Amino acid sequence: MTLLEEFIFSLSKTERFKLRPLQFRGAKRKIFFKILDCRTRAGIDSEIITKRYRLTKKRYYAMLGEMLTACYHDIVEKNGTTLLLFLGNKQLFRHFYNEMRKQEAALIEKGKKKELRDYYFQVLTQRALFILNPVFNEELVKELDSYSARYVKIIGPHPENTLYLELCQIRKDIDNPHKGFNSEEMKQRISELEIIFEKVRYGDHILAQFLASDTLLMLLSRFYFAGKSPVPYAQFGIQLIRNNPAKFSLLKDFYELECLRFLPAEEGNTIDHIKHYLMESSKDFGTSIYSIGRFFQQILRNDGYEWATKYIENFFPYNIDLLRNDMALNYWYILTIFYSHTGNYSEGENSLRKAFASNTGKNRSINVQVILRCYEVFFIAMQGDVPFLKNMIDREIRYAHQHGYERGATFQIIFLKAIDDLTKYIGIDKDKAEKIRDTFLVTPQAERLSFLFEKIYDKYFQ
Repeated sequence: MTLLEEFIFSLSKTERFKLRPLQFRGAKRKIFFKILDCRTRAGIDSEIITKRYRLTKKRYYAMLGEMLTACYHDIVEKNGTTLLLFLGNKQLFRHFYNEMRKQEAALIEKGKKKELRDYYFQVLTQRALFILNPVFNEELVKELDSYSARYVKIIGPHPENTLYLELCQIRKDIDNPHKGFNSEEMKQRISELEIIFEKVRYGDHILAQFLASDTLLMLLSRFYFAGKSPVPYAQFGIQLIRNNPAKFSLLKDFYELECLRFLPAEEGNTIDHIKHYLMESSKDFGTSIYSIGRFFQQILRNDGYEWATKYIENFFPYNIDLLRNDMALNYWYILTIFYSHTGNYSEGENSLRKAFASNTGKNRSINVQVILRCYEVFFIAMQGDVPFLKNMIDREIRYAHQHGYERGATFQIIFLKAIDDLTKYIGIDKDKAEKIRDTFLVTPQAERLSFLFEKIYDKYFQ
C-alpha cells in the first residue's frame, strides 16, 4: 500500500468530499480515480498502471508523491505542526514520520533556532495524544525519542533537563505493548514519577511538568492504587495549559476536557461541550481516536446514540477493512463499544472479531487483548448460556493472571471477578447479587466497564 492509498483509505466521508480530483490531469487523474474506487487493502496494481501509461517506477512514485502533497492541502488548511497533528490523529504514522523530518530539516537549513525549539516542543506534546504502538512504529518512536535529546540541547543548560530525560525513559518503559501488568513494578514507577513531579512542579521546565503530570494522570486513571488519585495531576495539568495557552494552542481544548473529567462537577464539562469539541476538532484536525476513546462512552451513557451514529457516519473511515492493522484495531474497538451500548450485539460481535484479528503480530498489545476479552465475556453473557459464560470467565481470568493482571489491580480484572461472583447467584440469591453490583459500581476504575456490568446484571436479576 502506497502512502497516497493509505491516506485516501483513512479519510472519512466528510473528508473525501474535500478532495479535488479534477485538479489532476491525464494519467494522474485516472490513477487518482482508481485509488478512490479501490476496495482492497493491497491497493491498485502498480504494474498494470505503469505499463498502461508507459511510466517508469521512478516517475510513477513521483506522481503519487505530488498527488499526496496536493491531498494534504485539500484536507488540512495549514501546514507545519497542524498537519502533523492531523496525521497523528488519523494514525497515519508513516506520513507523520516523513513530514516531521521534512519540517525539521527545513527549520535547520534556515537556521531558525527559536522556531526549531518551538517545533520540538509542539511535536513532543502532541505525542501524548496519539495511540502509538512503539513496536509497530519502531522507526517513528526512535525518531521521537531523539527529539527529546535535541530539545534539551537546543534550550541549553537547565537544572531540570536530566529529570525530563528520566521522565522520557519511564514513559518509554511503560508504553511497551508486549508487556503484561506488573503491580509492584507499576507502584515503583509511580513512586519515581511522583518524586520527579514534586521536583519539577514549581520550576519553569514546562515540557517536564507536562510529561510528569500527564503520565501520572494517565496511569492513575487506568490503575487503582490505594491512597493515590489522578485528581491532583488533573488540577495541575489544566492550570499548566491555561497558564501557557500559546505553547499548548493545538491541544488546549482537548486537554482541558480531559482534565475536567476527574474534577468536581461544578468545575466539570457538559456533554454538549464534549460533542462540540469532537465535531469541531474532527473537522479541523482529523478524527482523533485518542479523543474518541476518552469521551465516547460518556456520550453514549447519556443517551447520545443518535449523535454518535451521525458522528461515526461522518468522521470514521469509509471502509475500515482497508486500513492497516494498527489503525483498524482502534476503530473496531470503538465500534464494539458503540454497538454494546446500542444493543446491536451481532454487529458488536462482528466488530470485536475484527478487533481481535487486528491485534496481532507486531501490533499486538496485551492490555488491548485483555480489554477485548472483557467484551467477549459481555457478548456471551447476553446470549444467556450460563455454563458457557462461567467457563469463559474462568478462561479470561486465567489469561489475565498469566500476564500479571492481579486481582483488583486493574479495571479489567475487577470486572471479570465481579461477573464471576455474579454467576454464582444466578437463579439463587438476588440479594447477594445486588450487593456484588453495589460494591462493583463504587469501586475505583470500574467506570469504564460499568455499563457492561449493569447490562449483565439486568439480564439475569431483573
